[in-house]
Amino acid sequence: MLDLQQVRLAISSLIDLTDAKIIAGFRGGLLSVKDKGGRVETNPVTEVDGAVEDLLKERLLKEFPDIGFVGEEHENVIKEEYNWVVDPIDGTHNFSLKIPVFATSVALWQKNEPIYGVMSFPMQDLRVEVIKDQGIWVNGVKQDDYDEAGKFSKTPVIMFGMVGANHLKTEIITKIAEQYALPRYVGSAVYHLMMVGLGKADAAAFWNLAPWDLGLAKLLMKETGLEYQEVGEGLNLDFNGKDPYRFKVVLGKQPYVKSVAGIFSELLDD
Repeated sequence: MLDLQQVRLAISSLIDLTDAKIIAGFRGGLLSVKDKGGRVETNPVTEVDGAVEDLLKERLLKEFPDIGFVGEEHENVIKEEYNWVVDPIDGTHNFSLKIPVFATSVALWQKNEPIYGVMSFPMQDLRVEVIKDQGIWVNGVKQDDYDEAGKFSKTPVIMFGMVGANHLKTEIITKIAEQYALPRYVGSAVYHLMMVGLGKADAAAFWNLAPWDLGLAKLLMKETGLEYQEVGEGLNLDFNGKDPYRFKVVLGKQPYVKSVAGIFSELLDD
């Protein structure tokens, strides 16, 4: 049985190293940016993305040899019981343009359930850790008051992220705006999760994202007392002949989660 507090302590020093590598890359000269291709219009990756994932993979597999590793950039080592689900830089487009809105996400899954994780926002000097049934920590301080996260906004702030066709993106944004307000997008799914979990946004909706984008979504909502709803296929690590960018999730406060999930369901049925 894993001691998740011990895992948390071990990961903390590793995230210090990845933060330093990312900050150095951000503040350095021009980055070498390649397009990975695939189903999105632009799918950039920099040498820093690869270097950070390599560092995480090497250290995590050495420190925890019985735990697999699933990352965005390189070959996966998937194991039956436990797996790390990692996005080295979520928001690479922002990072490559020197826009300081991006994050690193490291989640530990047992089967298809996240049980521990950390989201690091190095340019904001912000780190959010989550442990199943134990709560969340912000910059090392346990958070016990979620009143702010539970308050309703007069005009709700709903975040939206999507991989896929622009015409469908326009339709989803229009439908959400008709019910509430124009949804917002900052270029990082992990940043959206943080905003909802810390009460800076009311809800977030994700269409066709990958497990590394949403690795901590379910656990963060559970530990903050907010809602989490998957639409269609539940989040999992089955990549055999399947596009990893296929999962649809809505999370945050009600009634926003229920109504936006309804929009997603209608589009799936069409």
